[in-house]
Order: sequence, then structure tokens, then C-alpha cells
Amino acid sequence: STRAITTSRIDLTWNAINGATYQVDRESSLAGGFVQIAMPMTNSFSDTGLQPTTAAYIYRVRAVNGAGTSPNSSPRLSTTVVYTDNALAAGILIKAMHLAELRSAVNAARALAVLGAAGFTDAAAPGTIVKAVHIAELRTALDDALSKLSFSTGGYTNGALNGVVIKAVHFQELRDRME
Repeated sequence: STRAITTSRIDLTWNAINGATYQVDRESSLAGGFVQIAMPMTNSFSDTGLQPTTAAYIYRVRAVNGAGTSPNSSPRLSTTVVYTDNALAAGILIKAMHLAELRSAVNAARALAVLGAAGFTDAAAPGTIVKAVHIAELRTALDDALSKLSFSTGGYTNGALNGVVIKAVHFQELRDRME
């Protein structure tokens, strides 16, 4: 898993393999490919010194032990957006700040995919009422980036949002695809 701790630090954790060290790769440019950035002895790593702005990265990990090197893990997309109320659950009031953070994260993923910033309906100003159109726009903009970055798309809760009350799950599943 990955999680932005600050706007310039992403922490990674993964399942441990007995007796293994690890190789961590990061892709920070679609054209640049993966570059090995660390060889931690434990199943976690803090990637520090990242761009102190909203940026997106793709990570993968492999284990190394006496038997050799494992295949790469599935790649994981992460952004440097630090989310307010990390882990939105039932009962959390969705705020304009949550919408603004998701828009920043989606546009970071789009930048990594060499796509322009997405345009969104309404500003995410305090007092903005979150509507189905906001979630639909985020999904479309993110799926465009995910597709270009070779990640799976779709599969959202309430795929068609017509008449659906927006819930924390709609926000959390978008966050989960970029964290």
C-alpha cells in the first residue's frame, strides 16, 4: 500500500517475505520508465524529497533472497495529496475540501499520464454541495489517466449515479485508486 504523509513524502508498505530484502522502483514520468530508488531490509519504505507540489508516481516492489528475485509486484499509483479525514467511512460528512483534494489528485494522475488537467463543474469552495456530476467527472477524468497508465478502470459503486445520494464510499474508492 502507499500513502502520502506529506506533500513530499509517500510511505510504502507490503507483505513481508521471510529472509528477504526488497527492491523498490518508482516511475515519475510516463516516458521515463521505472527506476530503482531503494533496497530496504524491511517491508516498508519512505520515499522522501518528492516534488513539494501535487504529483503522482507509480511504484513496484520485488523481493530478493537466496533463491533469487521475485517478479515485480503489481504497480501502485500514488499521489502526494495528503487527504483530510484519511479513510472516509460511514458517518463522515463529505466536505468541499474532500472534493478539492480529489480533483488535485486526479489531475496529478493525469499529468503523469501526459494528459491535460480536467475541467470540473463548480468550484470546490466551502459550502459547495457535492453532486453526482462531481463524482462522475472525477471518475471519467481518473479513468482516462488510469487507462493511459495501464491500470484497470471502472468497477465503481453505483456506476450510474443518476438519482444516487453521494456517500463516503464514492470518495473513498477514488482515493483508493491513487493511494
